[in-house]
Amino acid sequence: MPVYAGASLEAGNTWLDESDASFDDLIYAGSLFLGVDSPVGPIYLGVGMGENSQYALFLKIGQIFD
Repeated sequence: MPVYAGASLEAGNTWLDESDASFDDLIYAGSLFLGVDSPVGPIYLGVGMGENSQYALFLKIGQIFD
């Protein structure tokens, strides 16, 4: 089975008024993940990390159907 590794970096925020938007207020986050092509479809396991020690663990199994 092929194994894949990946990473993401993100920055964003929301503001009520466009004039309040500022690069100084951005919230930063990122993730690391591994994936494999399995007989049941792709399987991804990863961890996300955000500011203020916020973490998320995620697991995805199978195809996404639109």
